[in-house]
Amino acid sequence: MIVWMMRRAAILCNIGTRKIGRSASKNRSYPAVFGPFVAKDGGTDTTKYSPECIVCLIALVRETAGQRLRLELVAILRKMKWIPKGGLMSDEKSKVFLFNNSDSAVRAANESARANFRYFWRELAWERRRIVPGLNVASVKAPFRDPQPDTTSENPQVEHMWVGDVDFDGRRVTGRLLNQPNWLKTHHQDDPVTLTVEQISDWMYVCLGVVYGAYTVQLMRSRMSSNELQSHDAAWGLNFGKPGVVRVTQAPNKKTFLKSLFGSPGEDLSAEHPMAENCAPSIRNQLQSDPSLAHVRDERGWTQLHHFALAGSRVCVQAMLDFGADAAAKTDHGMTALDLARSLGWEDVTAALMRARGKGR
Repeated sequence: MIVWMMRRAAILCNIGTRKIGRSASKNRSYPAVFGPFVAKDGGTDTTKYSPECIVCLIALVRETAGQRLRLELVAILRKMKWIPKGGLMSDEKSKVFLFNNSDSAVRAANESARANFRYFWRELAWERRRIVPGLNVASVKAPFRDPQPDTTSENPQVEHMWVGDVDFDGRRVTGRLLNQPNWLKTHHQDDPVTLTVEQISDWMYVCLGVVYGAYTVQLMRSRMSSNELQSHDAAWGLNFGKPGVVRVTQAPNKKTFLKSLFGSPGEDLSAEHPMAENCAPSIRNQLQSDPSLAHVRDERGWTQLHHFALAGSRVCVQAMLDFGADAAAKTDHGMTALDLARSLGWEDVTAALMRARGKGR
């Protein structure tokens, strides 16, 4: 039924397809029909949060399909009466939760999200290497304010909102605003966004329907009544787990093909990403066949050593170093692999790169 709906939407609505992956996936495409992920919460003075449904006709579409396309799909589905006007992903005002600025639990949730941002980025970095996408959602949350706020208004002057299409270069987090602000005047849905890690207040990704991160969401879930919690989780249609308990990362699990690629819920933060463990031998084989691959740069001047360093993969970084990758090479924006590893606190990767620099590599 899901595949039939996906094809009908793509054919009748001329949505088209979106090519994904590289090499073997060049001739593969999937309908770009991923519904918008929209969630809102409040700011420094007040925190508001409202869940919105995710319409996902197929799980094999990246969350980076583009907000504009998602909004077009919503309009199409409403026109076809697959979702009611004012129903799923409603444009109506949603329930708002207000929090005092002195709420220590909210501040602690924000700090924990920033401290563990590297695990969000690691997952997103590996997602970009998958032929078959595994993430339904990958977004960060940050506070936004108007440059010249209306101090006479009783409305919150800060809104924490979600940012999608996330990228990170070791210094700046970039993306596009997923929310339409309730009160701010100078920010708009789909605006380009540039942040530092220190400005992030939360992050969240969803793999195989399981939610990771969402620190502020879990805090709010822990304060909901049983009826509110049931309504919240039903609206999202995702597995949030126990209220107040944050899943940070996934653990390798080789019992099934999908779990060997994407992992399963786990909290061994020192473990390699499951894809790193699986890919490291093939990376070595490729480098053995063609050592020049260790020096190839992309359009931003990044080698694979840079990418693996920022993603925190010691085994892949070591493979690159063993086949002659230059640990002193800089990206176009002036960062070495060591700089990138340090930017997210990947201690084991940092140690490997420092040893390589000591040997003059």
